[in-house]
Amino acid sequence: MIEFILLLIYLNNIQAQNNCCNNIGNQPGWYNIVINPDSPYPACSQSYPGFYAQDNCKGQLLCPLSYYCPNAGLDSPIPCDAGKYCPSQGLIAGIACPGGTFCPSGSTNPTICPIGSYCPAQAPSFIPCPKGYYCPFSGIVTPPICPMGYFCPPGFTFPIKCPKGTYNSNTGSTSFLNCSICSSELFPGYTCDDEGLSYPEPCKPGKYCPQSNITLMIDCPAGTYNPNNGSILISSCKICPEGTYCPNSGTITPLICPVGYYCKINTISPSFCPVGTFNNATGSSNINNCKACPAGYFSNQIARTNIDDCIPCPLGSFCLESSTHPTICPSNNYCPDAKKNIECPVGTSFSGTGATQLSDCIKCSPGYYCSGNGFSAIICPIGTYSSKNGASTCNSCPEGYYCEYGAIFPRLCEKNTIATKGSGGCTPCPSGQFTNGPGESACFECPSSNFSINGWWCMTLFEKLVFLAVWFGSIISLIVTIWKIKKFIMKRVRKLKKAGYNITIRRIIFCEKYLSNIIYLSSVENSKIPINEENWNEIKELRDVILQLQKDIEELKNK
Repeated sequence: MIEFILLLIYLNNIQAQNNCCNNIGNQPGWYNIVINPDSPYPACSQSYPGFYAQDNCKGQLLCPLSYYCPNAGLDSPIPCDAGKYCPSQGLIAGIACPGGTFCPSGSTNPTICPIGSYCPAQAPSFIPCPKGYYCPFSGIVTPPICPMGYFCPPGFTFPIKCPKGTYNSNTGSTSFLNCSICSSELFPGYTCDDEGLSYPEPCKPGKYCPQSNITLMIDCPAGTYNPNNGSILISSCKICPEGTYCPNSGTITPLICPVGYYCKINTISPSFCPVGTFNNATGSSNINNCKACPAGYFSNQIARTNIDDCIPCPLGSFCLESSTHPTICPSNNYCPDAKKNIECPVGTSFSGTGATQLSDCIKCSPGYYCSGNGFSAIICPIGTYSSKNGASTCNSCPEGYYCEYGAIFPRLCEKNTIATKGSGGCTPCPSGQFTNGPGESACFECPSSNFSINGWWCMTLFEKLVFLAVWFGSIISLIVTIWKIKKFIMKRVRKLKKAGYNITIRRIIFCEKYLSNIIYLSSVENSKIPINEENWNEIKELRDVILQLQKDIEELKNK
């Protein structure tokens, strides 16, 4: 409504221009209010508040920006007062400048108070921050006082901390000299190891503060802890107890040892339970708290926390208590429940691995024995024998018999040889001795009229003559046989030479391969030599004779 009235007055002023108030003369502050210029009755009036009239021949004017017109009859506007501002036209009074801003004379708007200063309400200008106070941001109405532990020179935006080794228990301090020096004599167990302290601080938990240096606050070493304030000596740091650990320096409260681990005294880090064990409890103090995986199970990882972490042992292997891996059931053992290995019983063995039941153990074969104790079947040594399955030991060979390696039955010694108990072979009777028959354990002396060759029988004079006759007869028979062989071979050699084969009797007698060549060439279907059945039989006879001859010569050499 006021704006509407002012608008009407303004329009009236426009219409009233160039109409002088002749009846009052040329007086400022007045103007003609009659709109009609030809009116014989001019009416003059003073300017309204919010307006001014400099010339009575003109209308009144609206008070401009940064001015105010408080009274009627003003001939000029008044500049806005310091501490106030005039933001619009037609004002009759300036608006008070709010706190945190300042308004010089003629201000149209308030100006924000800058950092490092303050501005109370209706301030004509900003005021620098006084000493003992600080102005950290713009638009401050009242500066905050310098807090304890700080000092504030004039004009500072932020308070300055008292340095290490000092403290300040007062507010509004203006200088470094207001910071008091810490004294270990006055404050034992306290420290000024930080800036901006209002009082010396008691030594914090987890630390100790030596009196020799009031600025030091030293962490208790790892493996120790300190729950108390005001400690002076390192001995105030307590050793971390069993079942806990103190991993870092400056520990206040020990940590409880977690599951899967154990913690000895003065422990920095927990020790893990080894493979083959588990631990489902907290606060364990030694390795004995780690429980063994039961027989039949194993664990191949550390720090296991539950019995369910133990893995069942697979079939064909066994796992003792605390096993870290399955062990394959060894040879000559069987593992029925994977908890242990059982040795095959005496008289049995198993050559493979991974047996799961007693029936896998097989009885020893004859010629072997099985002593049990996890040993394999062992062949009977010389001088022993085993004639049945499942023997646990080998029997000693009886007198008059001999037993070789792996003997199933003893073998009877021949006549004129002897064997004591447990012999591996028969010994011939020495010269001048004999036995009555086979299977003897001792030789007897020949009669004085007899003699014997080593291992042969005792001979009488008649036996001697017969022996010589047989011996000479054998030599003559041998010579005749050789002559016949030579004659027959020469005959065949001649035929072979005629057929184009270069062969001699020497090669036939001394080279066994030539004999096989003669037989081969004689048997070839397309041979140049005609071979009939009679000749073929002769060749076979020749071969048999030569072979027998070689055998006889060898026996003569041995005797």
